[in-house]
Formats: sequence, structure tokens, C-alpha cells
Amino acid sequence: MLKFHTVAELAISTPYGAEALREALRAGKLHGVQNGKGGTWRVAEPCIEAFMLGNTCEHQAERVSA
Repeated sequence: MLKFHTVAELAISTPYGAEALREALRAGKLHGVQNGKGGTWRVAEPCIEAFMLGNTCEHQAERVSA
């Protein structure tokens, strides 16, 4: 099962600030899910790992090819 993290958690555990992460999420550079419009973002571990390596996560690749 995938483990999800909030932007606040990722801002602590990665070199990215909270606003930079939100910007990447809104731009589609980082894949995540949002609980309703204006709600809390959640990012799966494989997605943040791929983002940090400059890669596209599997979820993004599926959305682009669909």
C-alpha cells in the first residue's frame, strides 16, 4: 500500500519548501492528490522520490500516455 505525505511533512523531510512543493503540484511537475479544491495535498512516496531525481513518476506517465 502506498504511503502518502502532506506538503508540510515533505517540506521538513526534503530540500524543498512548502510553497515550492505546492507550486510543483499545481504545475503538474509533482504528482499528488488534493482533497477538494483548496484542500490539503497528499503525495505518494514514489512520486516525491521521482520528483527529487528529476524523473516522472509512474502515475504521471500513465496520465500523459492516456
